[in-house]
Amino acid sequence: MGMLTSLPASARDWPEIARSGTLLVGTTGDYPPLTLRSKQGRYQGFAIDMAESLASYLSLVSEKHIRVEFVLTQWPDLHHDLQQDYFDIAMGGITRTEDRSKQFLLSDNVIPSGKVILMQNKLAAPFSGLNDQALLNKLNASKLHLVINPGGTNERFAKRYLSSMPFTMAANNREPFLMLRNHQADLMLTDSIEARYQVKQIPSLTIVNPDRFSWTLSHKVYMMQKNSHTLLGEVNRWLKLTNIEQIKKNWF
Repeated sequence: MGMLTSLPASARDWPEIARSGTLLVGTTGDYPPLTLRSKQGRYQGFAIDMAESLASYLSLVSEKHIRVEFVLTQWPDLHHDLQQDYFDIAMGGITRTEDRSKQFLLSDNVIPSGKVILMQNKLAAPFSGLNDQALLNKLNASKLHLVINPGGTNERFAKRYLSSMPFTMAANNREPFLMLRNHQADLMLTDSIEARYQVKQIPSLTIVNPDRFSWTLSHKVYMMQKNSHTLLGEVNRWLKLTNIEQIKKNWF
């Protein structure tokens, strides 16, 4: 687990990180099981364990101790904060997209994911077992209330494919699950990784399309500034050497 840190003044590639002895990791802390921040400011999750593993690898490479400090960011601010050099690398529920690959350096793929509908159990039966287009048509024709988490690929998908549904734009990534738990919303769109975790936490929810929307297969990656080529090389070497499946067992 790690603690929140203050924001640095400038971007650093791997040589500067090695000299400082600290790897600054930007994460949202609101995307379990990948990244979760407690009220006390402590972090846990798959991406947090991976960040600690990366720091251990970098310590071996540099022959000096490299520690992790986590920098809190939010999904709507993620790109801006990385561009402003508030941290060295972003880790969490970051999906590889064409837009991100143009703006930033992206690591090799870490874990696969895809978009699914998470819905109240009692409402799910008419929507289960439908093909992708039939499901979208039925959802858009329904009066069910959609809650959208802001600032990322889920928001873009919902606005493009579920635009006829009444919706609430959540303030952050935690709020949709609180609204679903409290029956203030009927459904949300999210990544299959997060959905599988949340149905274990909230038994009143179910995944309507567990095989995900067919065109949404994607991968979570780690994201760095454009000038961080040396760091990217080390991150990709670490990914090849790391037993990711073993780390996943703690969270999936």
